[in-house]
Amino acid sequence: MNGIVLRPLPYSDPTRLVSIVEPYPEGAFVAMRARLKEMSIAAYTESTELNLTGRGDPVRLYGSEVSAELFSVLGARPEFGRIFAPGEDQPGRDNVVILSHGLWQSEWGGNRNIIGHSITLEGVDRRIVGVMPSDFHFPSSKTQLWIPLHLDPRDIGSYWGSGFMPLIGRLRNGATIGKARAELQATIPHIRPMFPWKMPDLLWADSTVIPMLDGVVGDTSATLLILLGAITLVLLIACANVANLLLSRAANRQREMAVRAALGAGRWRICRQLLSESVVLAICGDALGLLFALGGLRWLKLLLPASTPRLDAVSIDWRVLAFTAVVAISTGLIFGLAPGLHACRPHKLSQKWSPQLLTKREPSRTQSAGCRPDCDR
Repeated sequence: MNGIVLRPLPYSDPTRLVSIVEPYPEGAFVAMRARLKEMSIAAYTESTELNLTGRGDPVRLYGSEVSAELFSVLGARPEFGRIFAPGEDQPGRDNVVILSHGLWQSEWGGNRNIIGHSITLEGVDRRIVGVMPSDFHFPSSKTQLWIPLHLDPRDIGSYWGSGFMPLIGRLRNGATIGKARAELQATIPHIRPMFPWKMPDLLWADSTVIPMLDGVVGDTSATLLILLGAITLVLLIACANVANLLLSRAANRQREMAVRAALGAGRWRICRQLLSESVVLAICGDALGLLFALGGLRWLKLLLPASTPRLDAVSIDWRVLAFTAVVAISTGLIFGLAPGLHACRPHKLSQKWSPQLLTKREPSRTQSAGCRPDCDR
């Protein structure tokens, strides 16, 4: 839940990032980029395989085609070099490439002098202009390089027909998601007539603007909420079982509680002691659980589907540690409350002088010698 749903996206000011529901072709994206005023938008394709040649044996890489504004919309800065400049997704200016940190390390050995060098991708020579930081992964963790889109209106088939892509955006200052949605719906009727052929009137009728985190996570959040609910039920059952065990143990500690009461301990003092014992027990269980989590996290991530979004962001950080500490203390108080209240009830402590609770009396010598029953008084 923390790594996939709760943790903010690793980009600058992520609360202003949005996703546009439904994909759009290149031509529609270019028209929307010019018309939309509430947000700046960018387009990208999912990672596809590309061949790197000209450096010995060919190497198969995963790359993504992006519009020139993508990195500026995300607020991402290169580790060194630069990002794409405006207009570098136009024909004649798009022969550039940006490398990921991992690819730069594996193929070029971390050489910082590669800026300006040319590489051949799918038979096209491209000039390296920048390298992204090691923590930048978009649109997926397997993306190794980025090349500009080839937005050529002369290629009508690709420009309007085959290049349907997801769009993201960044709200401008003073803009809200509501205003962006309204502007998008007002713009779509102006986009449909631009197609070279007749398009359905209901095209993009359901298209809207949502927070980018919701677009990335999708339906996974609902699945994780169900899983979290099931785990909560298991935790409550465990609390009830431990509370029953402590109640049984408290019944066997009546003599101990009576001695403490005889020495001056009040009701709430005894109750606090039992609650403290419960909290210590819960914290020990929490520490043991964290050890299992540290050892089993990698195994758990392997069990999840590879398509799970943000799976690489799942880790045990300070937020997880703080949450488990709060849960441990809370559960300790929950399953320790019933035994504590049971032990400090007034009628229990009123028996603090009871001979049956304090000691087992043995027959006196006078009684064994045949004296009267009241002799030992």
